[in-house]
Amino acid sequence: MVGKLPSLLLEKHIFSRLDVHDPTVVKPMVGEDVAVIELDSDKALVIHSDPITGAVELLGWPTVNTASNGVAVMGAKPWWLLSTHYFPEDADEVLIDEITSQIYQVAKEFKAKIIGGCSGYTLGLKRSLMSMTVMSVVEKDKNS
Repeated sequence: MVGKLPSLLLEKHIFSRLDVHDPTVVKPMVGEDVAVIELDSDKALVIHSDPITGAVELLGWPTVNTASNGVAVMGAKPWWLLSTHYFPEDADEVLIDEITSQIYQVAKEFKAKIIGGCSGYTLGLKRSLMSMTVMSVVEKDKNS
């Protein structure tokens, strides 16, 4: 089976093990791939993380756009990006440049900043995979 875990498994094995006893953390829900942390009385930090596992061509483009959409549905613009790159052992510099250039170009279009992440060659991969975390600050009335 390919795709997201069914709601029953998410509730049983993922959500039941989240440690969100901090009152500033808004409890995540099924279907919401975003975390919200109250910063003060007016602002909240919105964080969204998303893997891109189905794209082969133009991998950088859907990675930034999909993850940015997660904060956009909460009324926020993407500000900070953390990207995780999983490259096959035989990935060459041309492929790495292609993907990272796409990420950089889309981030510039959004006026978002790439602030870090992790990259490496991964045993057993036949194609590159990525995960992107996007963060933003939003006024609480936009997050309701």
